[in-house]
Amino acid sequence: MLGAGEITELLERYGLTARKALGQNFVADPNTVMKIARLAQVGPGDRVVEIGPGLGSLTLALADTGAHVLAVEKDETLLPVLSDVLNLYGAKEVQVVQADALTVNWPELLSSADPSSGQAVADRQDTGDTGDTGDTEEFPWTLVANLPYNTAVALIMGVLADA
Repeated sequence: MLGAGEITELLERYGLTARKALGQNFVADPNTVMKIARLAQVGPGDRVVEIGPGLGSLTLALADTGAHVLAVEKDETLLPVLSDVLNLYGAKEVQVVQADALTVNWPELLSSADPSSGQAVADRQDTGDTGDTGDTEEFPWTLVANLPYNTAVALIMGVLADA
């Protein structure tokens, strides 16, 4: 898990800072992310969507449960460090997608996602089309996120509207 020292070192190494315009706040307490993962009640074989993985603190805790994780990150500058963190910790059941969770076509994204294929970074076009292109009811997803306050309500309402 990533602690405060690791997060500071990663931000410095990659020349990054938290972008307040995106409401970024990187979780630096391993106990917090482990508690979130435990409260999500996910385990081996479960499918989890994580919105805003950032540097990967919560992503690692979710992956440690044995769940398949689809991590949706808006900030493309975080993708290289996230990829390196996931590789370093051996989080193989994680798929990273670069997309804006507020505008992505959720039915399409979830029906085409395959976190068990191994960690990969893909770019998703935000078409705004909310037409259902696949059935995700047979294999349900659990949404887990450490959401920025300024986007939480709009994001949750959008995801529920597409459900």
